[in-house]
Amino acid sequence: MNGPTPVAESRATAFWRSQQSADLSALQWQADQGNAIAQRELGQAYQRCFPALASPADDYLRSARSMAANLSTAEERALLVGAAQFRLQQCQSLGQRVPAEAAALWLDAAAARGDVPAQAMAAFRSSDEGRPERIAAAWERALRAADGRALHALLGSEDSAGFTRRLGAVVKPNDALAVMSVVACRMGAACQPGGEVMLELCLNAFHCSDRSFEELIVQPGELGDRELAIRAQIDSVVRVIVRMQALD
Repeated sequence: MNGPTPVAESRATAFWRSQQSADLSALQWQADQGNAIAQRELGQAYQRCFPALASPADDYLRSARSMAANLSTAEERALLVGAAQFRLQQCQSLGQRVPAEAAALWLDAAAARGDVPAQAMAAFRSSDEGRPERIAAAWERALRAADGRALHALLGSEDSAGFTRRLGAVVKPNDALAVMSVVACRMGAACQPGGEVMLELCLNAFHCSDRSFEELIVQPGELGDRELAIRAQIDSVVRVIVRMQALD
């Protein structure tokens, strides 16, 4: 199967660049000044850049083209290679490869300064016996703040007490991941076409699309009764979050 043409790759890279910055160099200075958002974004950038900077650029792009050959359509193949090129541009703007622990240190710094998404990430990656309590507290903070990035960081922990206490009555267990993924998008996670969530989905799960994340999860006319049920649950969760904010 032929790979994408250079023109198609260039257009795909431009698509990702149209929604995100390829230059992350300012994050280091902002993080050093104590900006919690920059600290979190720098920690995430280090995490995401580790694969791209672990080998020579040509090897990274060659691997992306190899994976792209397994995708079904020319558009998907071009989007994956374009995503890899864009990610490489982002990572090269940060400078040389950094130790893996630097990412966790910056995320911890952001969490200590009260950044709700960073606190959610810290709770999710914790592994000791206090994790259930930290996850529960993170859900409470994320819901009260209506913070989409924090909610996105907690996806996969919908069985926690913090989730079930607030949303167990309005979200079915089998639908929880899909419902909360869309709610996170609506509350501010970067789920638009070409956004952070779609870039990660393309690079890590090889689901490459120029649509939004919500359009991928809930596709009109394709899920029938289940689609309607998911949409109803999404609306119910949004109402719960609005009520929580009104009481604060």
